[in-house]
Amino acid sequence: GRKKEEEAEKREAIEISSLFESCTSDVDLFKMEDRLFLSPPPPAHIGEEGKGGKGTRHAADALLRSLDSRGVGGASSSDKHPSEKEGLDNAVANLLTVAAGVTSTVTSMHDRVQSAIDTLSHQLPDLKKASKQRQAVLEAMRGVEERDEGRGGGGGAARQTTEGDLSPLDRASTLSRLLQPDCIESQSSVRVLRKMRERLSESISKM
Repeated sequence: GRKKEEEAEKREAIEISSLFESCTSDVDLFKMEDRLFLSPPPPAHIGEEGKGGKGTRHAADALLRSLDSRGVGGASSSDKHPSEKEGLDNAVANLLTVAAGVTSTVTSMHDRVQSAIDTLSHQLPDLKKASKQRQAVLEAMRGVEERDEGRGGGGGAARQTTEGDLSPLDRASTLSRLLQPDCIESQSSVRVLRKMRERLSESISKM
């Protein structure tokens, strides 16, 4: 029930917080400094460690290994234009590579981080465009849900919309919105329009 969902959300929040601390931790660098000076850290050093060196880099290193195993990230092949999904996967992988690798004490990792940053300089404009397109698609679809909920009168059962609850006018309005320039190029819009076409074909075949 709801209690299990809340417990799962708390565990996820702890894991995410741990990953964040691991990615921003300088604890390994502090250890190297301590070995260099052959002395325990002074109080000021301990304060730094409390801020940037908490925990370990285990989670960050695990994330980098996971990215390696997936084979994503880096620059896209010049002889093949990636799909929107492949482009998104590569951009997110590069973002995570920078986040997880920027405090690494493995020298070669910084070549990888810098390469990811160089690639991101070209990917970020497309990533921003994809985000704007998805936002427009979501606004179009959310508008239909809100209109339908308004007709439902606020009752729990009434708010449980099904495909049949939407009026032809709602469908036409959504279709018109999804065909606008800010939506039409989005993979989300293409997928919704394809489903609409398939359902329409099914309805016509049953007539």
